[in-house]
Amino acid sequence: ALAFLDFYADTDAKKFGPQRLKSVRMKMIEKTVSRSTINSRVSRIRRMFKWAVSEELIPPAVLQALESLPGLKEGRTQAKETKPIQPVSEADVNAILKLVSPQVRDMIRLQLLAGCRPGEIETLCPAEISTEAQIWEYSPSDYKMNHLGRERKVFFGPRAQAILERYLDCSEDAPCFSPMQAEQHRRRTQRENRKSPAQLSQRDRKEVPPKREAGERYTSASYRKAIHRACKMAGIDQWSPNQLRHSRATFLRPEYGIEVAQTVLGHSYLSTTEVYMRLS
Repeated sequence: ALAFLDFYADTDAKKFGPQRLKSVRMKMIEKTVSRSTINSRVSRIRRMFKWAVSEELIPPAVLQALESLPGLKEGRTQAKETKPIQPVSEADVNAILKLVSPQVRDMIRLQLLAGCRPGEIETLCPAEISTEAQIWEYSPSDYKMNHLGRERKVFFGPRAQAILERYLDCSEDAPCFSPMQAEQHRRRTQRENRKSPAQLSQRDRKEVPPKREAGERYTSASYRKAIHRACKMAGIDQWSPNQLRHSRATFLRPEYGIEVAQTVLGHSYLSTTEVYMRLS
């Protein structure tokens, strides 16, 4: 966290205690950082000291003292609270489907069908998909709980399979959805939709290279920006990819029950699944 480096970069790590950590936290509150983000950043600072203890750079008592500082509690602090993530309506999804590239369109459709995280769609590659059974299984290699021995399974039914089949002819380790392919499609569509032939001077003119080349795979930022750009074009409020996961959860509970929703979303605890659902 910047507040930590700004005020304590030159402080002896052995002398950094709970009161100094609390002052770092207060600086973040003053900068209107949200409560959940502050707690996350404080945990990151503690992990840094935990690593230092494991390397015998500082005594364990330093970490024990830092761990005595409780996290910020909802309603008991001046820190800003973030609004809960809401599902995106079907109307708002449909409003942008014709305004995004085919790649982004299919990423949106897959998220709605499978209830997966944006990152799981962005890194999806053929090598991680098992197509042997009637229901395909996708096992993300970079799942955040892999180090705890927990395996994440994303299930693709017939409708999701029909979407994915068009993207499985790439290299086994290459991402199924590529911004480079989206850019190529955009340029090809522009040429095909051109109403008048290009003038000789335009055909001979060398194309000015873009400021930034399209990447081989989508990132959380590029996927989100593509959706936000389409929302602006459609004249609707912006929504983000992570809301699609909440939309799937909201649909699953009344139709199939919370246990099915828990399995689809890949949660270890039902209480976590509850967070993803808009309860009536």
